[in-house]
Amino acid sequence: MAMRERPLARDEYALQDLWPAHAMLGISQLLALREVEGLEECYHLGHHVVRRFDVMGVVVDFDVKANPRGGHRLLFALDDGSAVVNCLAWRNDPPAGRERELPLGSLLRVKGRMSTFREQRQLVAFEILPERDPLAEPLRWLELERLWRGVYSADPRPTIAALVKCKRGERGGPRGDGGLTRAAQAVLTGADVAPPPELVAVRDAIVRMIRRAPERPAAACEAANGDETLPASCRNDVACATEARLPPPLSPPFSFAYSSLLDERCEVFLQALRSAAPVAATAATADGAARRGDGGGGDRLHAAAKALVQRAVHSLKTDGVLELVDADADAYAPFDAERQLLPAILRHVARAAGRCDGDITLARLRAELQQHERHAFVVSDATLRTAVEVLLERSQLYETGRDVYRAL
Repeated sequence: MAMRERPLARDEYALQDLWPAHAMLGISQLLALREVEGLEECYHLGHHVVRRFDVMGVVVDFDVKANPRGGHRLLFALDDGSAVVNCLAWRNDPPAGRERELPLGSLLRVKGRMSTFREQRQLVAFEILPERDPLAEPLRWLELERLWRGVYSADPRPTIAALVKCKRGERGGPRGDGGLTRAAQAVLTGADVAPPPELVAVRDAIVRMIRRAPERPAAACEAANGDETLPASCRNDVACATEARLPPPLSPPFSFAYSSLLDERCEVFLQALRSAAPVAATAATADGAARRGDGGGGDRLHAAAKALVQRAVHSLKTDGVLELVDADADAYAPFDAERQLLPAILRHVARAAGRCDGDITLARLRAELQQHERHAFVVSDATLRTAVEVLLERSQLYETGRDVYRAL
């Protein structure tokens, strides 16, 4: 489906999640933002529009000047290792002794708005917070990495999945899709709805907004009589026509022991689930043939495939990789981007153990995984078995408990 482009309207800026928040950025990212045309002190952050910012850095310059009308002006420069920005704060009290509050070399966290003075950007501070935690800077860089990947890179309009049920005898017939289109467009402004022609939907069948995910989840839609599985999706494929550029990710001035794991993010569990999905579709077809008297093996095939998918989903839910969305039926979405570190660790361990020998057993993988003491993950045996098969890429065998099933 072709992506439909439409710029954000002015009245939609205030509806975004980042509009009332202080966007946490590195100073180099802050200075690279593009200003919104015709809207002062508002800036494009990817597809988002932001106006307040949160930065952290070391004081490298400091100046205090008295105001003839009373109070004083506090001007200082912050350096976080990527760039330097001037910060300005106005105070109503006299400047006596103020120099001792911001010594050179102190670590500060500043919240405020960005303005331009003499063609240079500066941060007008609303709040100045001294940081005394020695781990504040490393934790800050990790948080910037997470926000850049999981929040700032995302579309401001959330991904929507629709799970639809219909009956053959309902008004509108199974071949009409206008009801679903009208109902979805009434609820989801600016969304593209692409149901298959076999589906008829009603407004109450639209699932509530699910959590944002790096990939758009496909929704499983089943006919109410259960004789077939029909694919359908209701997705928001709207993008800003301005193609707002996202500031580049920051490179920390120091190294982390597991930075390579952050770069080697993989989706072992999601790949396993996708690999199991065709089994359910094939089993549903075979089950329908068995009902029509085409053979007696369809029931066993359907039961095996159904048990496989159910156990795979259960193991993923247990490990916190997937979450169940409140809907008319079961719909799952990826959960918590930080949990994707676990597949990365599994792949890293598999490489360390040597994939060429073809002997990565469950016990060996678990023993290697336990050596990573800094990652406190609880992994079920069923999930590790699936991960072993995916990592080895040797067959389409999925083992759960004492049973072994082969994907068709």
